[in-house]
Formats: sequence, C-alpha cells, structure tokens
Amino acid sequence: ALAMYRKALTINLMLGRQRHIATGYSNLAMLFIQSDNLDIALQIYQQAIAILVKINDRDGLAGILSNVGVLYSMRGDKGQAIESWQKS
Repeated sequence: ALAMYRKALTINLMLGRQRHIATGYSNLAMLFIQSDNLDIALQIYQQAIAILVKINDRDGLAGILSNVGVLYSMRGDKGQAIESWQKS
C-alpha cells in the first residue's frame, strides 16, 4: 500500500492537485500510524494541514484535525488531543 500511495502522491504533486495531495498525505500518515510510527505520521499530517489551510478546505481540515487528535491520544497527550478535536 505504501508504494501505491507514494505513486499516487507523486502524480498529484506533478499535476498540482492540492486537495488530492492533502488526501495522499493523509493516507500515508494512516499507514505510519498503523506501523506505530506516530512521529512520522504527525509530520505528514502537518503537510496535509498546511495544504488544506492554503486552499481553505474546511471540511478536509476538520477530518485531518480529528485524526491528529486520535494520534495525540494514542501518544498519551490528552491536552493536544482535545485541542485538535476542538479545532476540528
């Protein structure tokens, strides 16, 4: 799955499809969460957030921030989790 997500992300980067790029980053982050690489997943989510803010995609941003809240919760950082959920 990782190779396919990276390939799709590369194509969307070449085409400049911002919303699809953010989705690609989100998909990659989920894979890293599944393999317990939470710090990497958070870095990838930050890239998706930056894009979604730039293109003013509030719905997409809400979904990503909710996922980030789950990630923080998994790390045991309840304060950051609640903050992310409130922003979503």
